[in-house]
Amino acid sequence: MVAILNRLADAIVQQSLLVCVVFLLAAGTSWILRSASAHWRYLLWLLVLAKCLTPPMVNLSLPVLLPSTPLTEAPLADVPIEPTVVSQAQGVADESAAAATEIQDDAMTRVAIKARPAHDATRGLPIRAVLAAAWLLGCAAFGMLVAARIWRTHQELKCSRSAADGATLELVAELSRTLGMRTPPEVFTSAAAGQPFVWGWLTGSIYLPTDFQQLGDAPQRRTVLMHELAHVARWDAAMNHAQLFVQAIFFFHPLVWRANREIRKEREKCCDEIVLSSSLASPRQYCEAIVEMMAHAVHGRQAAPALAVAGEVEAVEERIAAMMTPHRRFARRASWAARWAVLAAACVVLPTALVVTSRAESPTEAAADATAAVAAGEGSWKKGQELEVRIVDAETQQPLPGVTLELQNQGEGIDFQDVREFATDANGRAVLQLSDLPPTAVRVYPTKESYVPLRVYWEGAPWAKLPAAITVPLTRATPIGGVVKNEAGEPISGVAVEIHYWATGEGKAPHIRANINAKTTTDEQGRWQIDKMPAEVEQDEVRIWFTHPDYVSDHVRRGYIPTPLYPSSSFQKLFDQKAVTAMRRGDDVRGQVVDETGKPIAGASINVDERYYWWSDEPPRATTDENGEFRIVGIEFKPNERLALHGQSPLYVAVQAAGYAPELIGVDKGGVIPPVTLRRGQTLRGRIVDTQGQPVEGVGVIERQWRGQRNRLGLGMKSNADGRFEITDAPADDIQYDFSKEGYMSVENLALKPGSEETIVTLKAPLKIKGAVIDAETREPIGQFTLLKGIDYGDGRAPEWPNFMTTQMAGGRFETSIDQEEFSWQLRVEAEGYMPAESRAFRPYKPDQGEIAWGVELHKAEPFSGTVLGLKGEPLAAADVYLSTTRTNLDGRKAVYHEGNRVTKTDTSGRFSLPPEVEPFCLVAIHPDGIAMVTEKEFAESTELRLEPWTADNEQLQIIRRPSPGQHVNFPKP
Repeated sequence: MVAILNRLADAIVQQSLLVCVVFLLAAGTSWILRSASAHWRYLLWLLVLAKCLTPPMVNLSLPVLLPSTPLTEAPLADVPIEPTVVSQAQGVADESAAAATEIQDDAMTRVAIKARPAHDATRGLPIRAVLAAAWLLGCAAFGMLVAARIWRTHQELKCSRSAADGATLELVAELSRTLGMRTPPEVFTSAAAGQPFVWGWLTGSIYLPTDFQQLGDAPQRRTVLMHELAHVARWDAAMNHAQLFVQAIFFFHPLVWRANREIRKEREKCCDEIVLSSSLASPRQYCEAIVEMMAHAVHGRQAAPALAVAGEVEAVEERIAAMMTPHRRFARRASWAARWAVLAAACVVLPTALVVTSRAESPTEAAADATAAVAAGEGSWKKGQELEVRIVDAETQQPLPGVTLELQNQGEGIDFQDVREFATDANGRAVLQLSDLPPTAVRVYPTKESYVPLRVYWEGAPWAKLPAAITVPLTRATPIGGVVKNEAGEPISGVAVEIHYWATGEGKAPHIRANINAKTTTDEQGRWQIDKMPAEVEQDEVRIWFTHPDYVSDHVRRGYIPTPLYPSSSFQKLFDQKAVTAMRRGDDVRGQVVDETGKPIAGASINVDERYYWWSDEPPRATTDENGEFRIVGIEFKPNERLALHGQSPLYVAVQAAGYAPELIGVDKGGVIPPVTLRRGQTLRGRIVDTQGQPVEGVGVIERQWRGQRNRLGLGMKSNADGRFEITDAPADDIQYDFSKEGYMSVENLALKPGSEETIVTLKAPLKIKGAVIDAETREPIGQFTLLKGIDYGDGRAPEWPNFMTTQMAGGRFETSIDQEEFSWQLRVEAEGYMPAESRAFRPYKPDQGEIAWGVELHKAEPFSGTVLGLKGEPLAAADVYLSTTRTNLDGRKAVYHEGNRVTKTDTSGRFSLPPEVEPFCLVAIHPDGIAMVTEKEFAESTELRLEPWTADNEQLQIIRRPSPGQHVNFPKP
């Protein structure tokens, strides 16, 4: 009997340790996939449950480096042994006694063990047998407790339930068909039900409060029923009982308790996704329905069961936060990629037991580390450096040949437009030749047919820190598509369809994101398909444009990402390739272009859009024929009160022809417009020099503004070797130009007018700022920090910190340059655990110039935290808290604009935490119940933000802590 108990104890210990390993794997992978569909994470956590019931069948050796000072060792044959933990920097590995007995005693694979006296069997009952007996008693006690609770709940429901009314049953039957269920479940009402839930042994039945028909509105009740039907369709009741069974066996194991809790959380999120993917309601409406049911449950007599729509209060906040996250896509079921990935992981993980062994250090490891350090930039940047890129299939991990790799470098003296192209060989490898000059940013764009295109991005100063080699997985693309029709429902062929999708991405060194810019054309049936999209997308980041010469169209230009004219279909329809887009004919504008004598001008270009930059090759919207006549189709004239108030037209047409000056015509409606007369063009000449009078070649001469319109003419170029530029066919009036080249201070909004004399434009050297960032107490360099460059308007308002001027830095030093003289500039340094530091205002050439040193000392600081209290003084969960240093606008009880100010949510106890801030700020807490606003001075006196109810006076506010003169502000009051 003792021997049996000993073996049982060994098995329980071994299985418990293996469950720990699988738990850590599931937790880590779930964290990585925290932004993915909940179906992924639910399947991963089920692996922990399955591991509890799967005995070890295959032993897998795990070689690791042992510590430099080894643990006490003894020959395996000399002493009885027990497993010990081998700990080192790379992780912590556990051994079991059963695993240790299988390790061979040789020079290369030894297990570190501690010598211990053999147990004397005469001294009472062995401790393992005692523990095994205690475990059996615990299992029995826990099982009886759970069984009693289940029986009691079942009896209470059985006695209090009654069949639901006919309208509810009919609605349930309709929603069941939506989910593809053959037979709808039984539906009961019960006075014991505080909120809707599912109860039963396998699929379960739905229980509703007796006053369910009075709760919320009809759409809310539909979403609640759909949530509970999702539990039934997924057999969650049976899985819940399986969880209880495993919990009874591992009642002592805290990680099993935690895994069960995560399974329940992700299960509810899966049902939430099923509801939202069915398009029954928006995320906000559905969240309001959950909160309504949770509020009602407070008055119910039944505690929230595991399969209730609202469930436990502390879990609701996380679910609402997940559903209200921008760019979220919801799936009805786990993708095939998720199922196969988890199944493959189960085949490897479940039957496997890890056995920790040691390995000798490779004699080349130190050399390899040194090589990596050099490649990472710990020294000086050298010419001829290379980056080896290996591309593999994300699912099979097999190398992918024929992958196109575009390399783009950015930095001082580097031509950003010089994009180099490489391709992977049969082993999926390509060696990329990096820039001879140190790049501050490196972009690699891998693309291959039927795979999702990526952008792999490094940045840093004084140059980007790159590895010697990197392996990048490409994911198989999911096709999307649809059909384009006209207003009469007829298919339109030849429609240009363009998709733009830049995902948020992950990581910092490198940052990797899906990077999709794809085009196609509709066929004779109006159908289109693009095979480049990932299976899961951030919906708000996707742009789909439709262009056809006979219809109202999107007109996409380089560097400009407009909002599509035609609203996108649901992504479910796009992935099912059933999306329908109806294009409108719109109005047309007809006219004639003539010279000063009335002679028609053929070949004149008609543009209604900005031309953007001089290098853009944008085709005109129309061209005049031999009679000088033109016709622009697909124009929509919409009323615009703002334009009418300022006497402006809704459409401006720029007319240009070789040898003639351009003309700008305002058009208010479709039809025939008066003839457009073009006069002879003028010539605008200039020369660009540096401060020593030497010519500057390759300066971008960029047309900015003419007659109140920006970038309308495309009259730009680059200076030649003599620094000269000559622009023909210019108008007689002023055009404002920008002059820009890397390594020089730009000149902006310089008005130029045609004439016989050259205009001399002088480019100055940029203002350079460099320095070190150190800890104010230890005087040691701070390794990782963020450098922000901002505009100081000098009128009392807070600096503006554009995102594209933010750079991640390393090594405790920085160097940056300012190449715009129009504004004053400030620098800001942020590092985790420190108070930010801001520089003085730098004024290029007024008087700052040359090279300026700015030493930065950062003082340690803790994040500041506080509590948001509701209208009755209770801690308020799920309130949005904005740290507003610049403008925050509120409208309709929500923040409609907050200029990138930091935002967080309160937890279940109403607490929030935000990074320390050196700027004056306002804290703004927003909740459906009300709003709270305090300045940093008021927050220093009390860290409690008390909500005030919404009123007509506070539903629309402009909050600016440091306003500019004359700027309207509602808070803080002057």
